[in-house]
Amino acid sequence: VETPLLWHDKIKFDLRLWCLVACDDNYAVRVYVYDPCYARLSSREFSLDSESLNDPTIHLTNLAVQRKEKTHQIDAHLMRNQAQIQQLLQSKIKGTPQPWSKKIWPSILKIIRTMSAAVVANASPRPRSFE
Repeated sequence: VETPLLWHDKIKFDLRLWCLVACDDNYAVRVYVYDPCYARLSSREFSLDSESLNDPTIHLTNLAVQRKEKTHQIDAHLMRNQAQIQQLLQSKIKGTPQPWSKKIWPSILKIIRTMSAAVVANASPRPRSFE
């Protein structure tokens, strides 16, 4: 993505959330999503300059990658809670009241439902097992 949504117009981030797809003995599917989610930030300012393209601390938000940064900040400094995500989106997405609850979160749930249906359709379910 050449023009990603950046944290304070500088830092790349992603969203981390958890879901559980469960099937009962009749293979009826239930999807559980943990709310709230959080954002993981990179430790260095985003850039597409040729010198920065190979720098994982700019382009990857994984905390294990960020810990390798020479000036590593504590992990909590590289994470933001859902309320902070909502504030960022409200400031960035003009003309859409409550973009998180009206647009973003419903889209995330739709993606999870679609992904879950694809997984279940192609899985070999086994009773009383966990993968």
